[in-house]
Amino acid sequence: REAEAAHGPEAVWPYYYAGTMGLVMRDGINRLRHAKGYSGQFSTICTTLAWSGYIAGTGRLAGVDPREIAESDCVVIWGTNPVHTQVNLMTHVQAARKNRGAKVVVVDIYDNPTMKQADLALLLRPGTDGALACAVMHVLFRDGLADRAYMARYTDCPEELEAHLKTRDPAWAAA
Repeated sequence: REAEAAHGPEAVWPYYYAGTMGLVMRDGINRLRHAKGYSGQFSTICTTLAWSGYIAGTGRLAGVDPREIAESDCVVIWGTNPVHTQVNLMTHVQAARKNRGAKVVVVDIYDNPTMKQADLALLLRPGTDGALACAVMHVLFRDGLADRAYMARYTDCPEELEAHLKTRDPAWAAA
């Protein structure tokens, strides 16, 4: 209220994220933003950039049906803590583990409850997950595990990506 009184309503920027909130709790803040004339943003700070990038890269926002996780042999959970924020997702992860013997790999920058569920927990320094992603792609190309037909059909410049990743091996990422 002090910032609003001193500098006007646009000095207030309501910040929120979805986390474990439902639609009423999460999106209700937009009613306050509209009624008071507070500064706005498109969607939330935590998803807008990711969604925009995904759409730019794939042409649409779509993902794997979470129920397909139960059919997986290896589940990688990267940069999220679904034990606290997506309990329904963990149901499918546990089904894969129980019914298929799936391994669970968790990658994050802090030790969280999901890390404790992992068969392999990779605790990274903040800002180094890109290096890990490059090393994983390096190994996929090096060991002939990259789906070249898929990349030829749905991506541009896969050869350039492979050339770029030649020096991004696991030793490089570990440094």
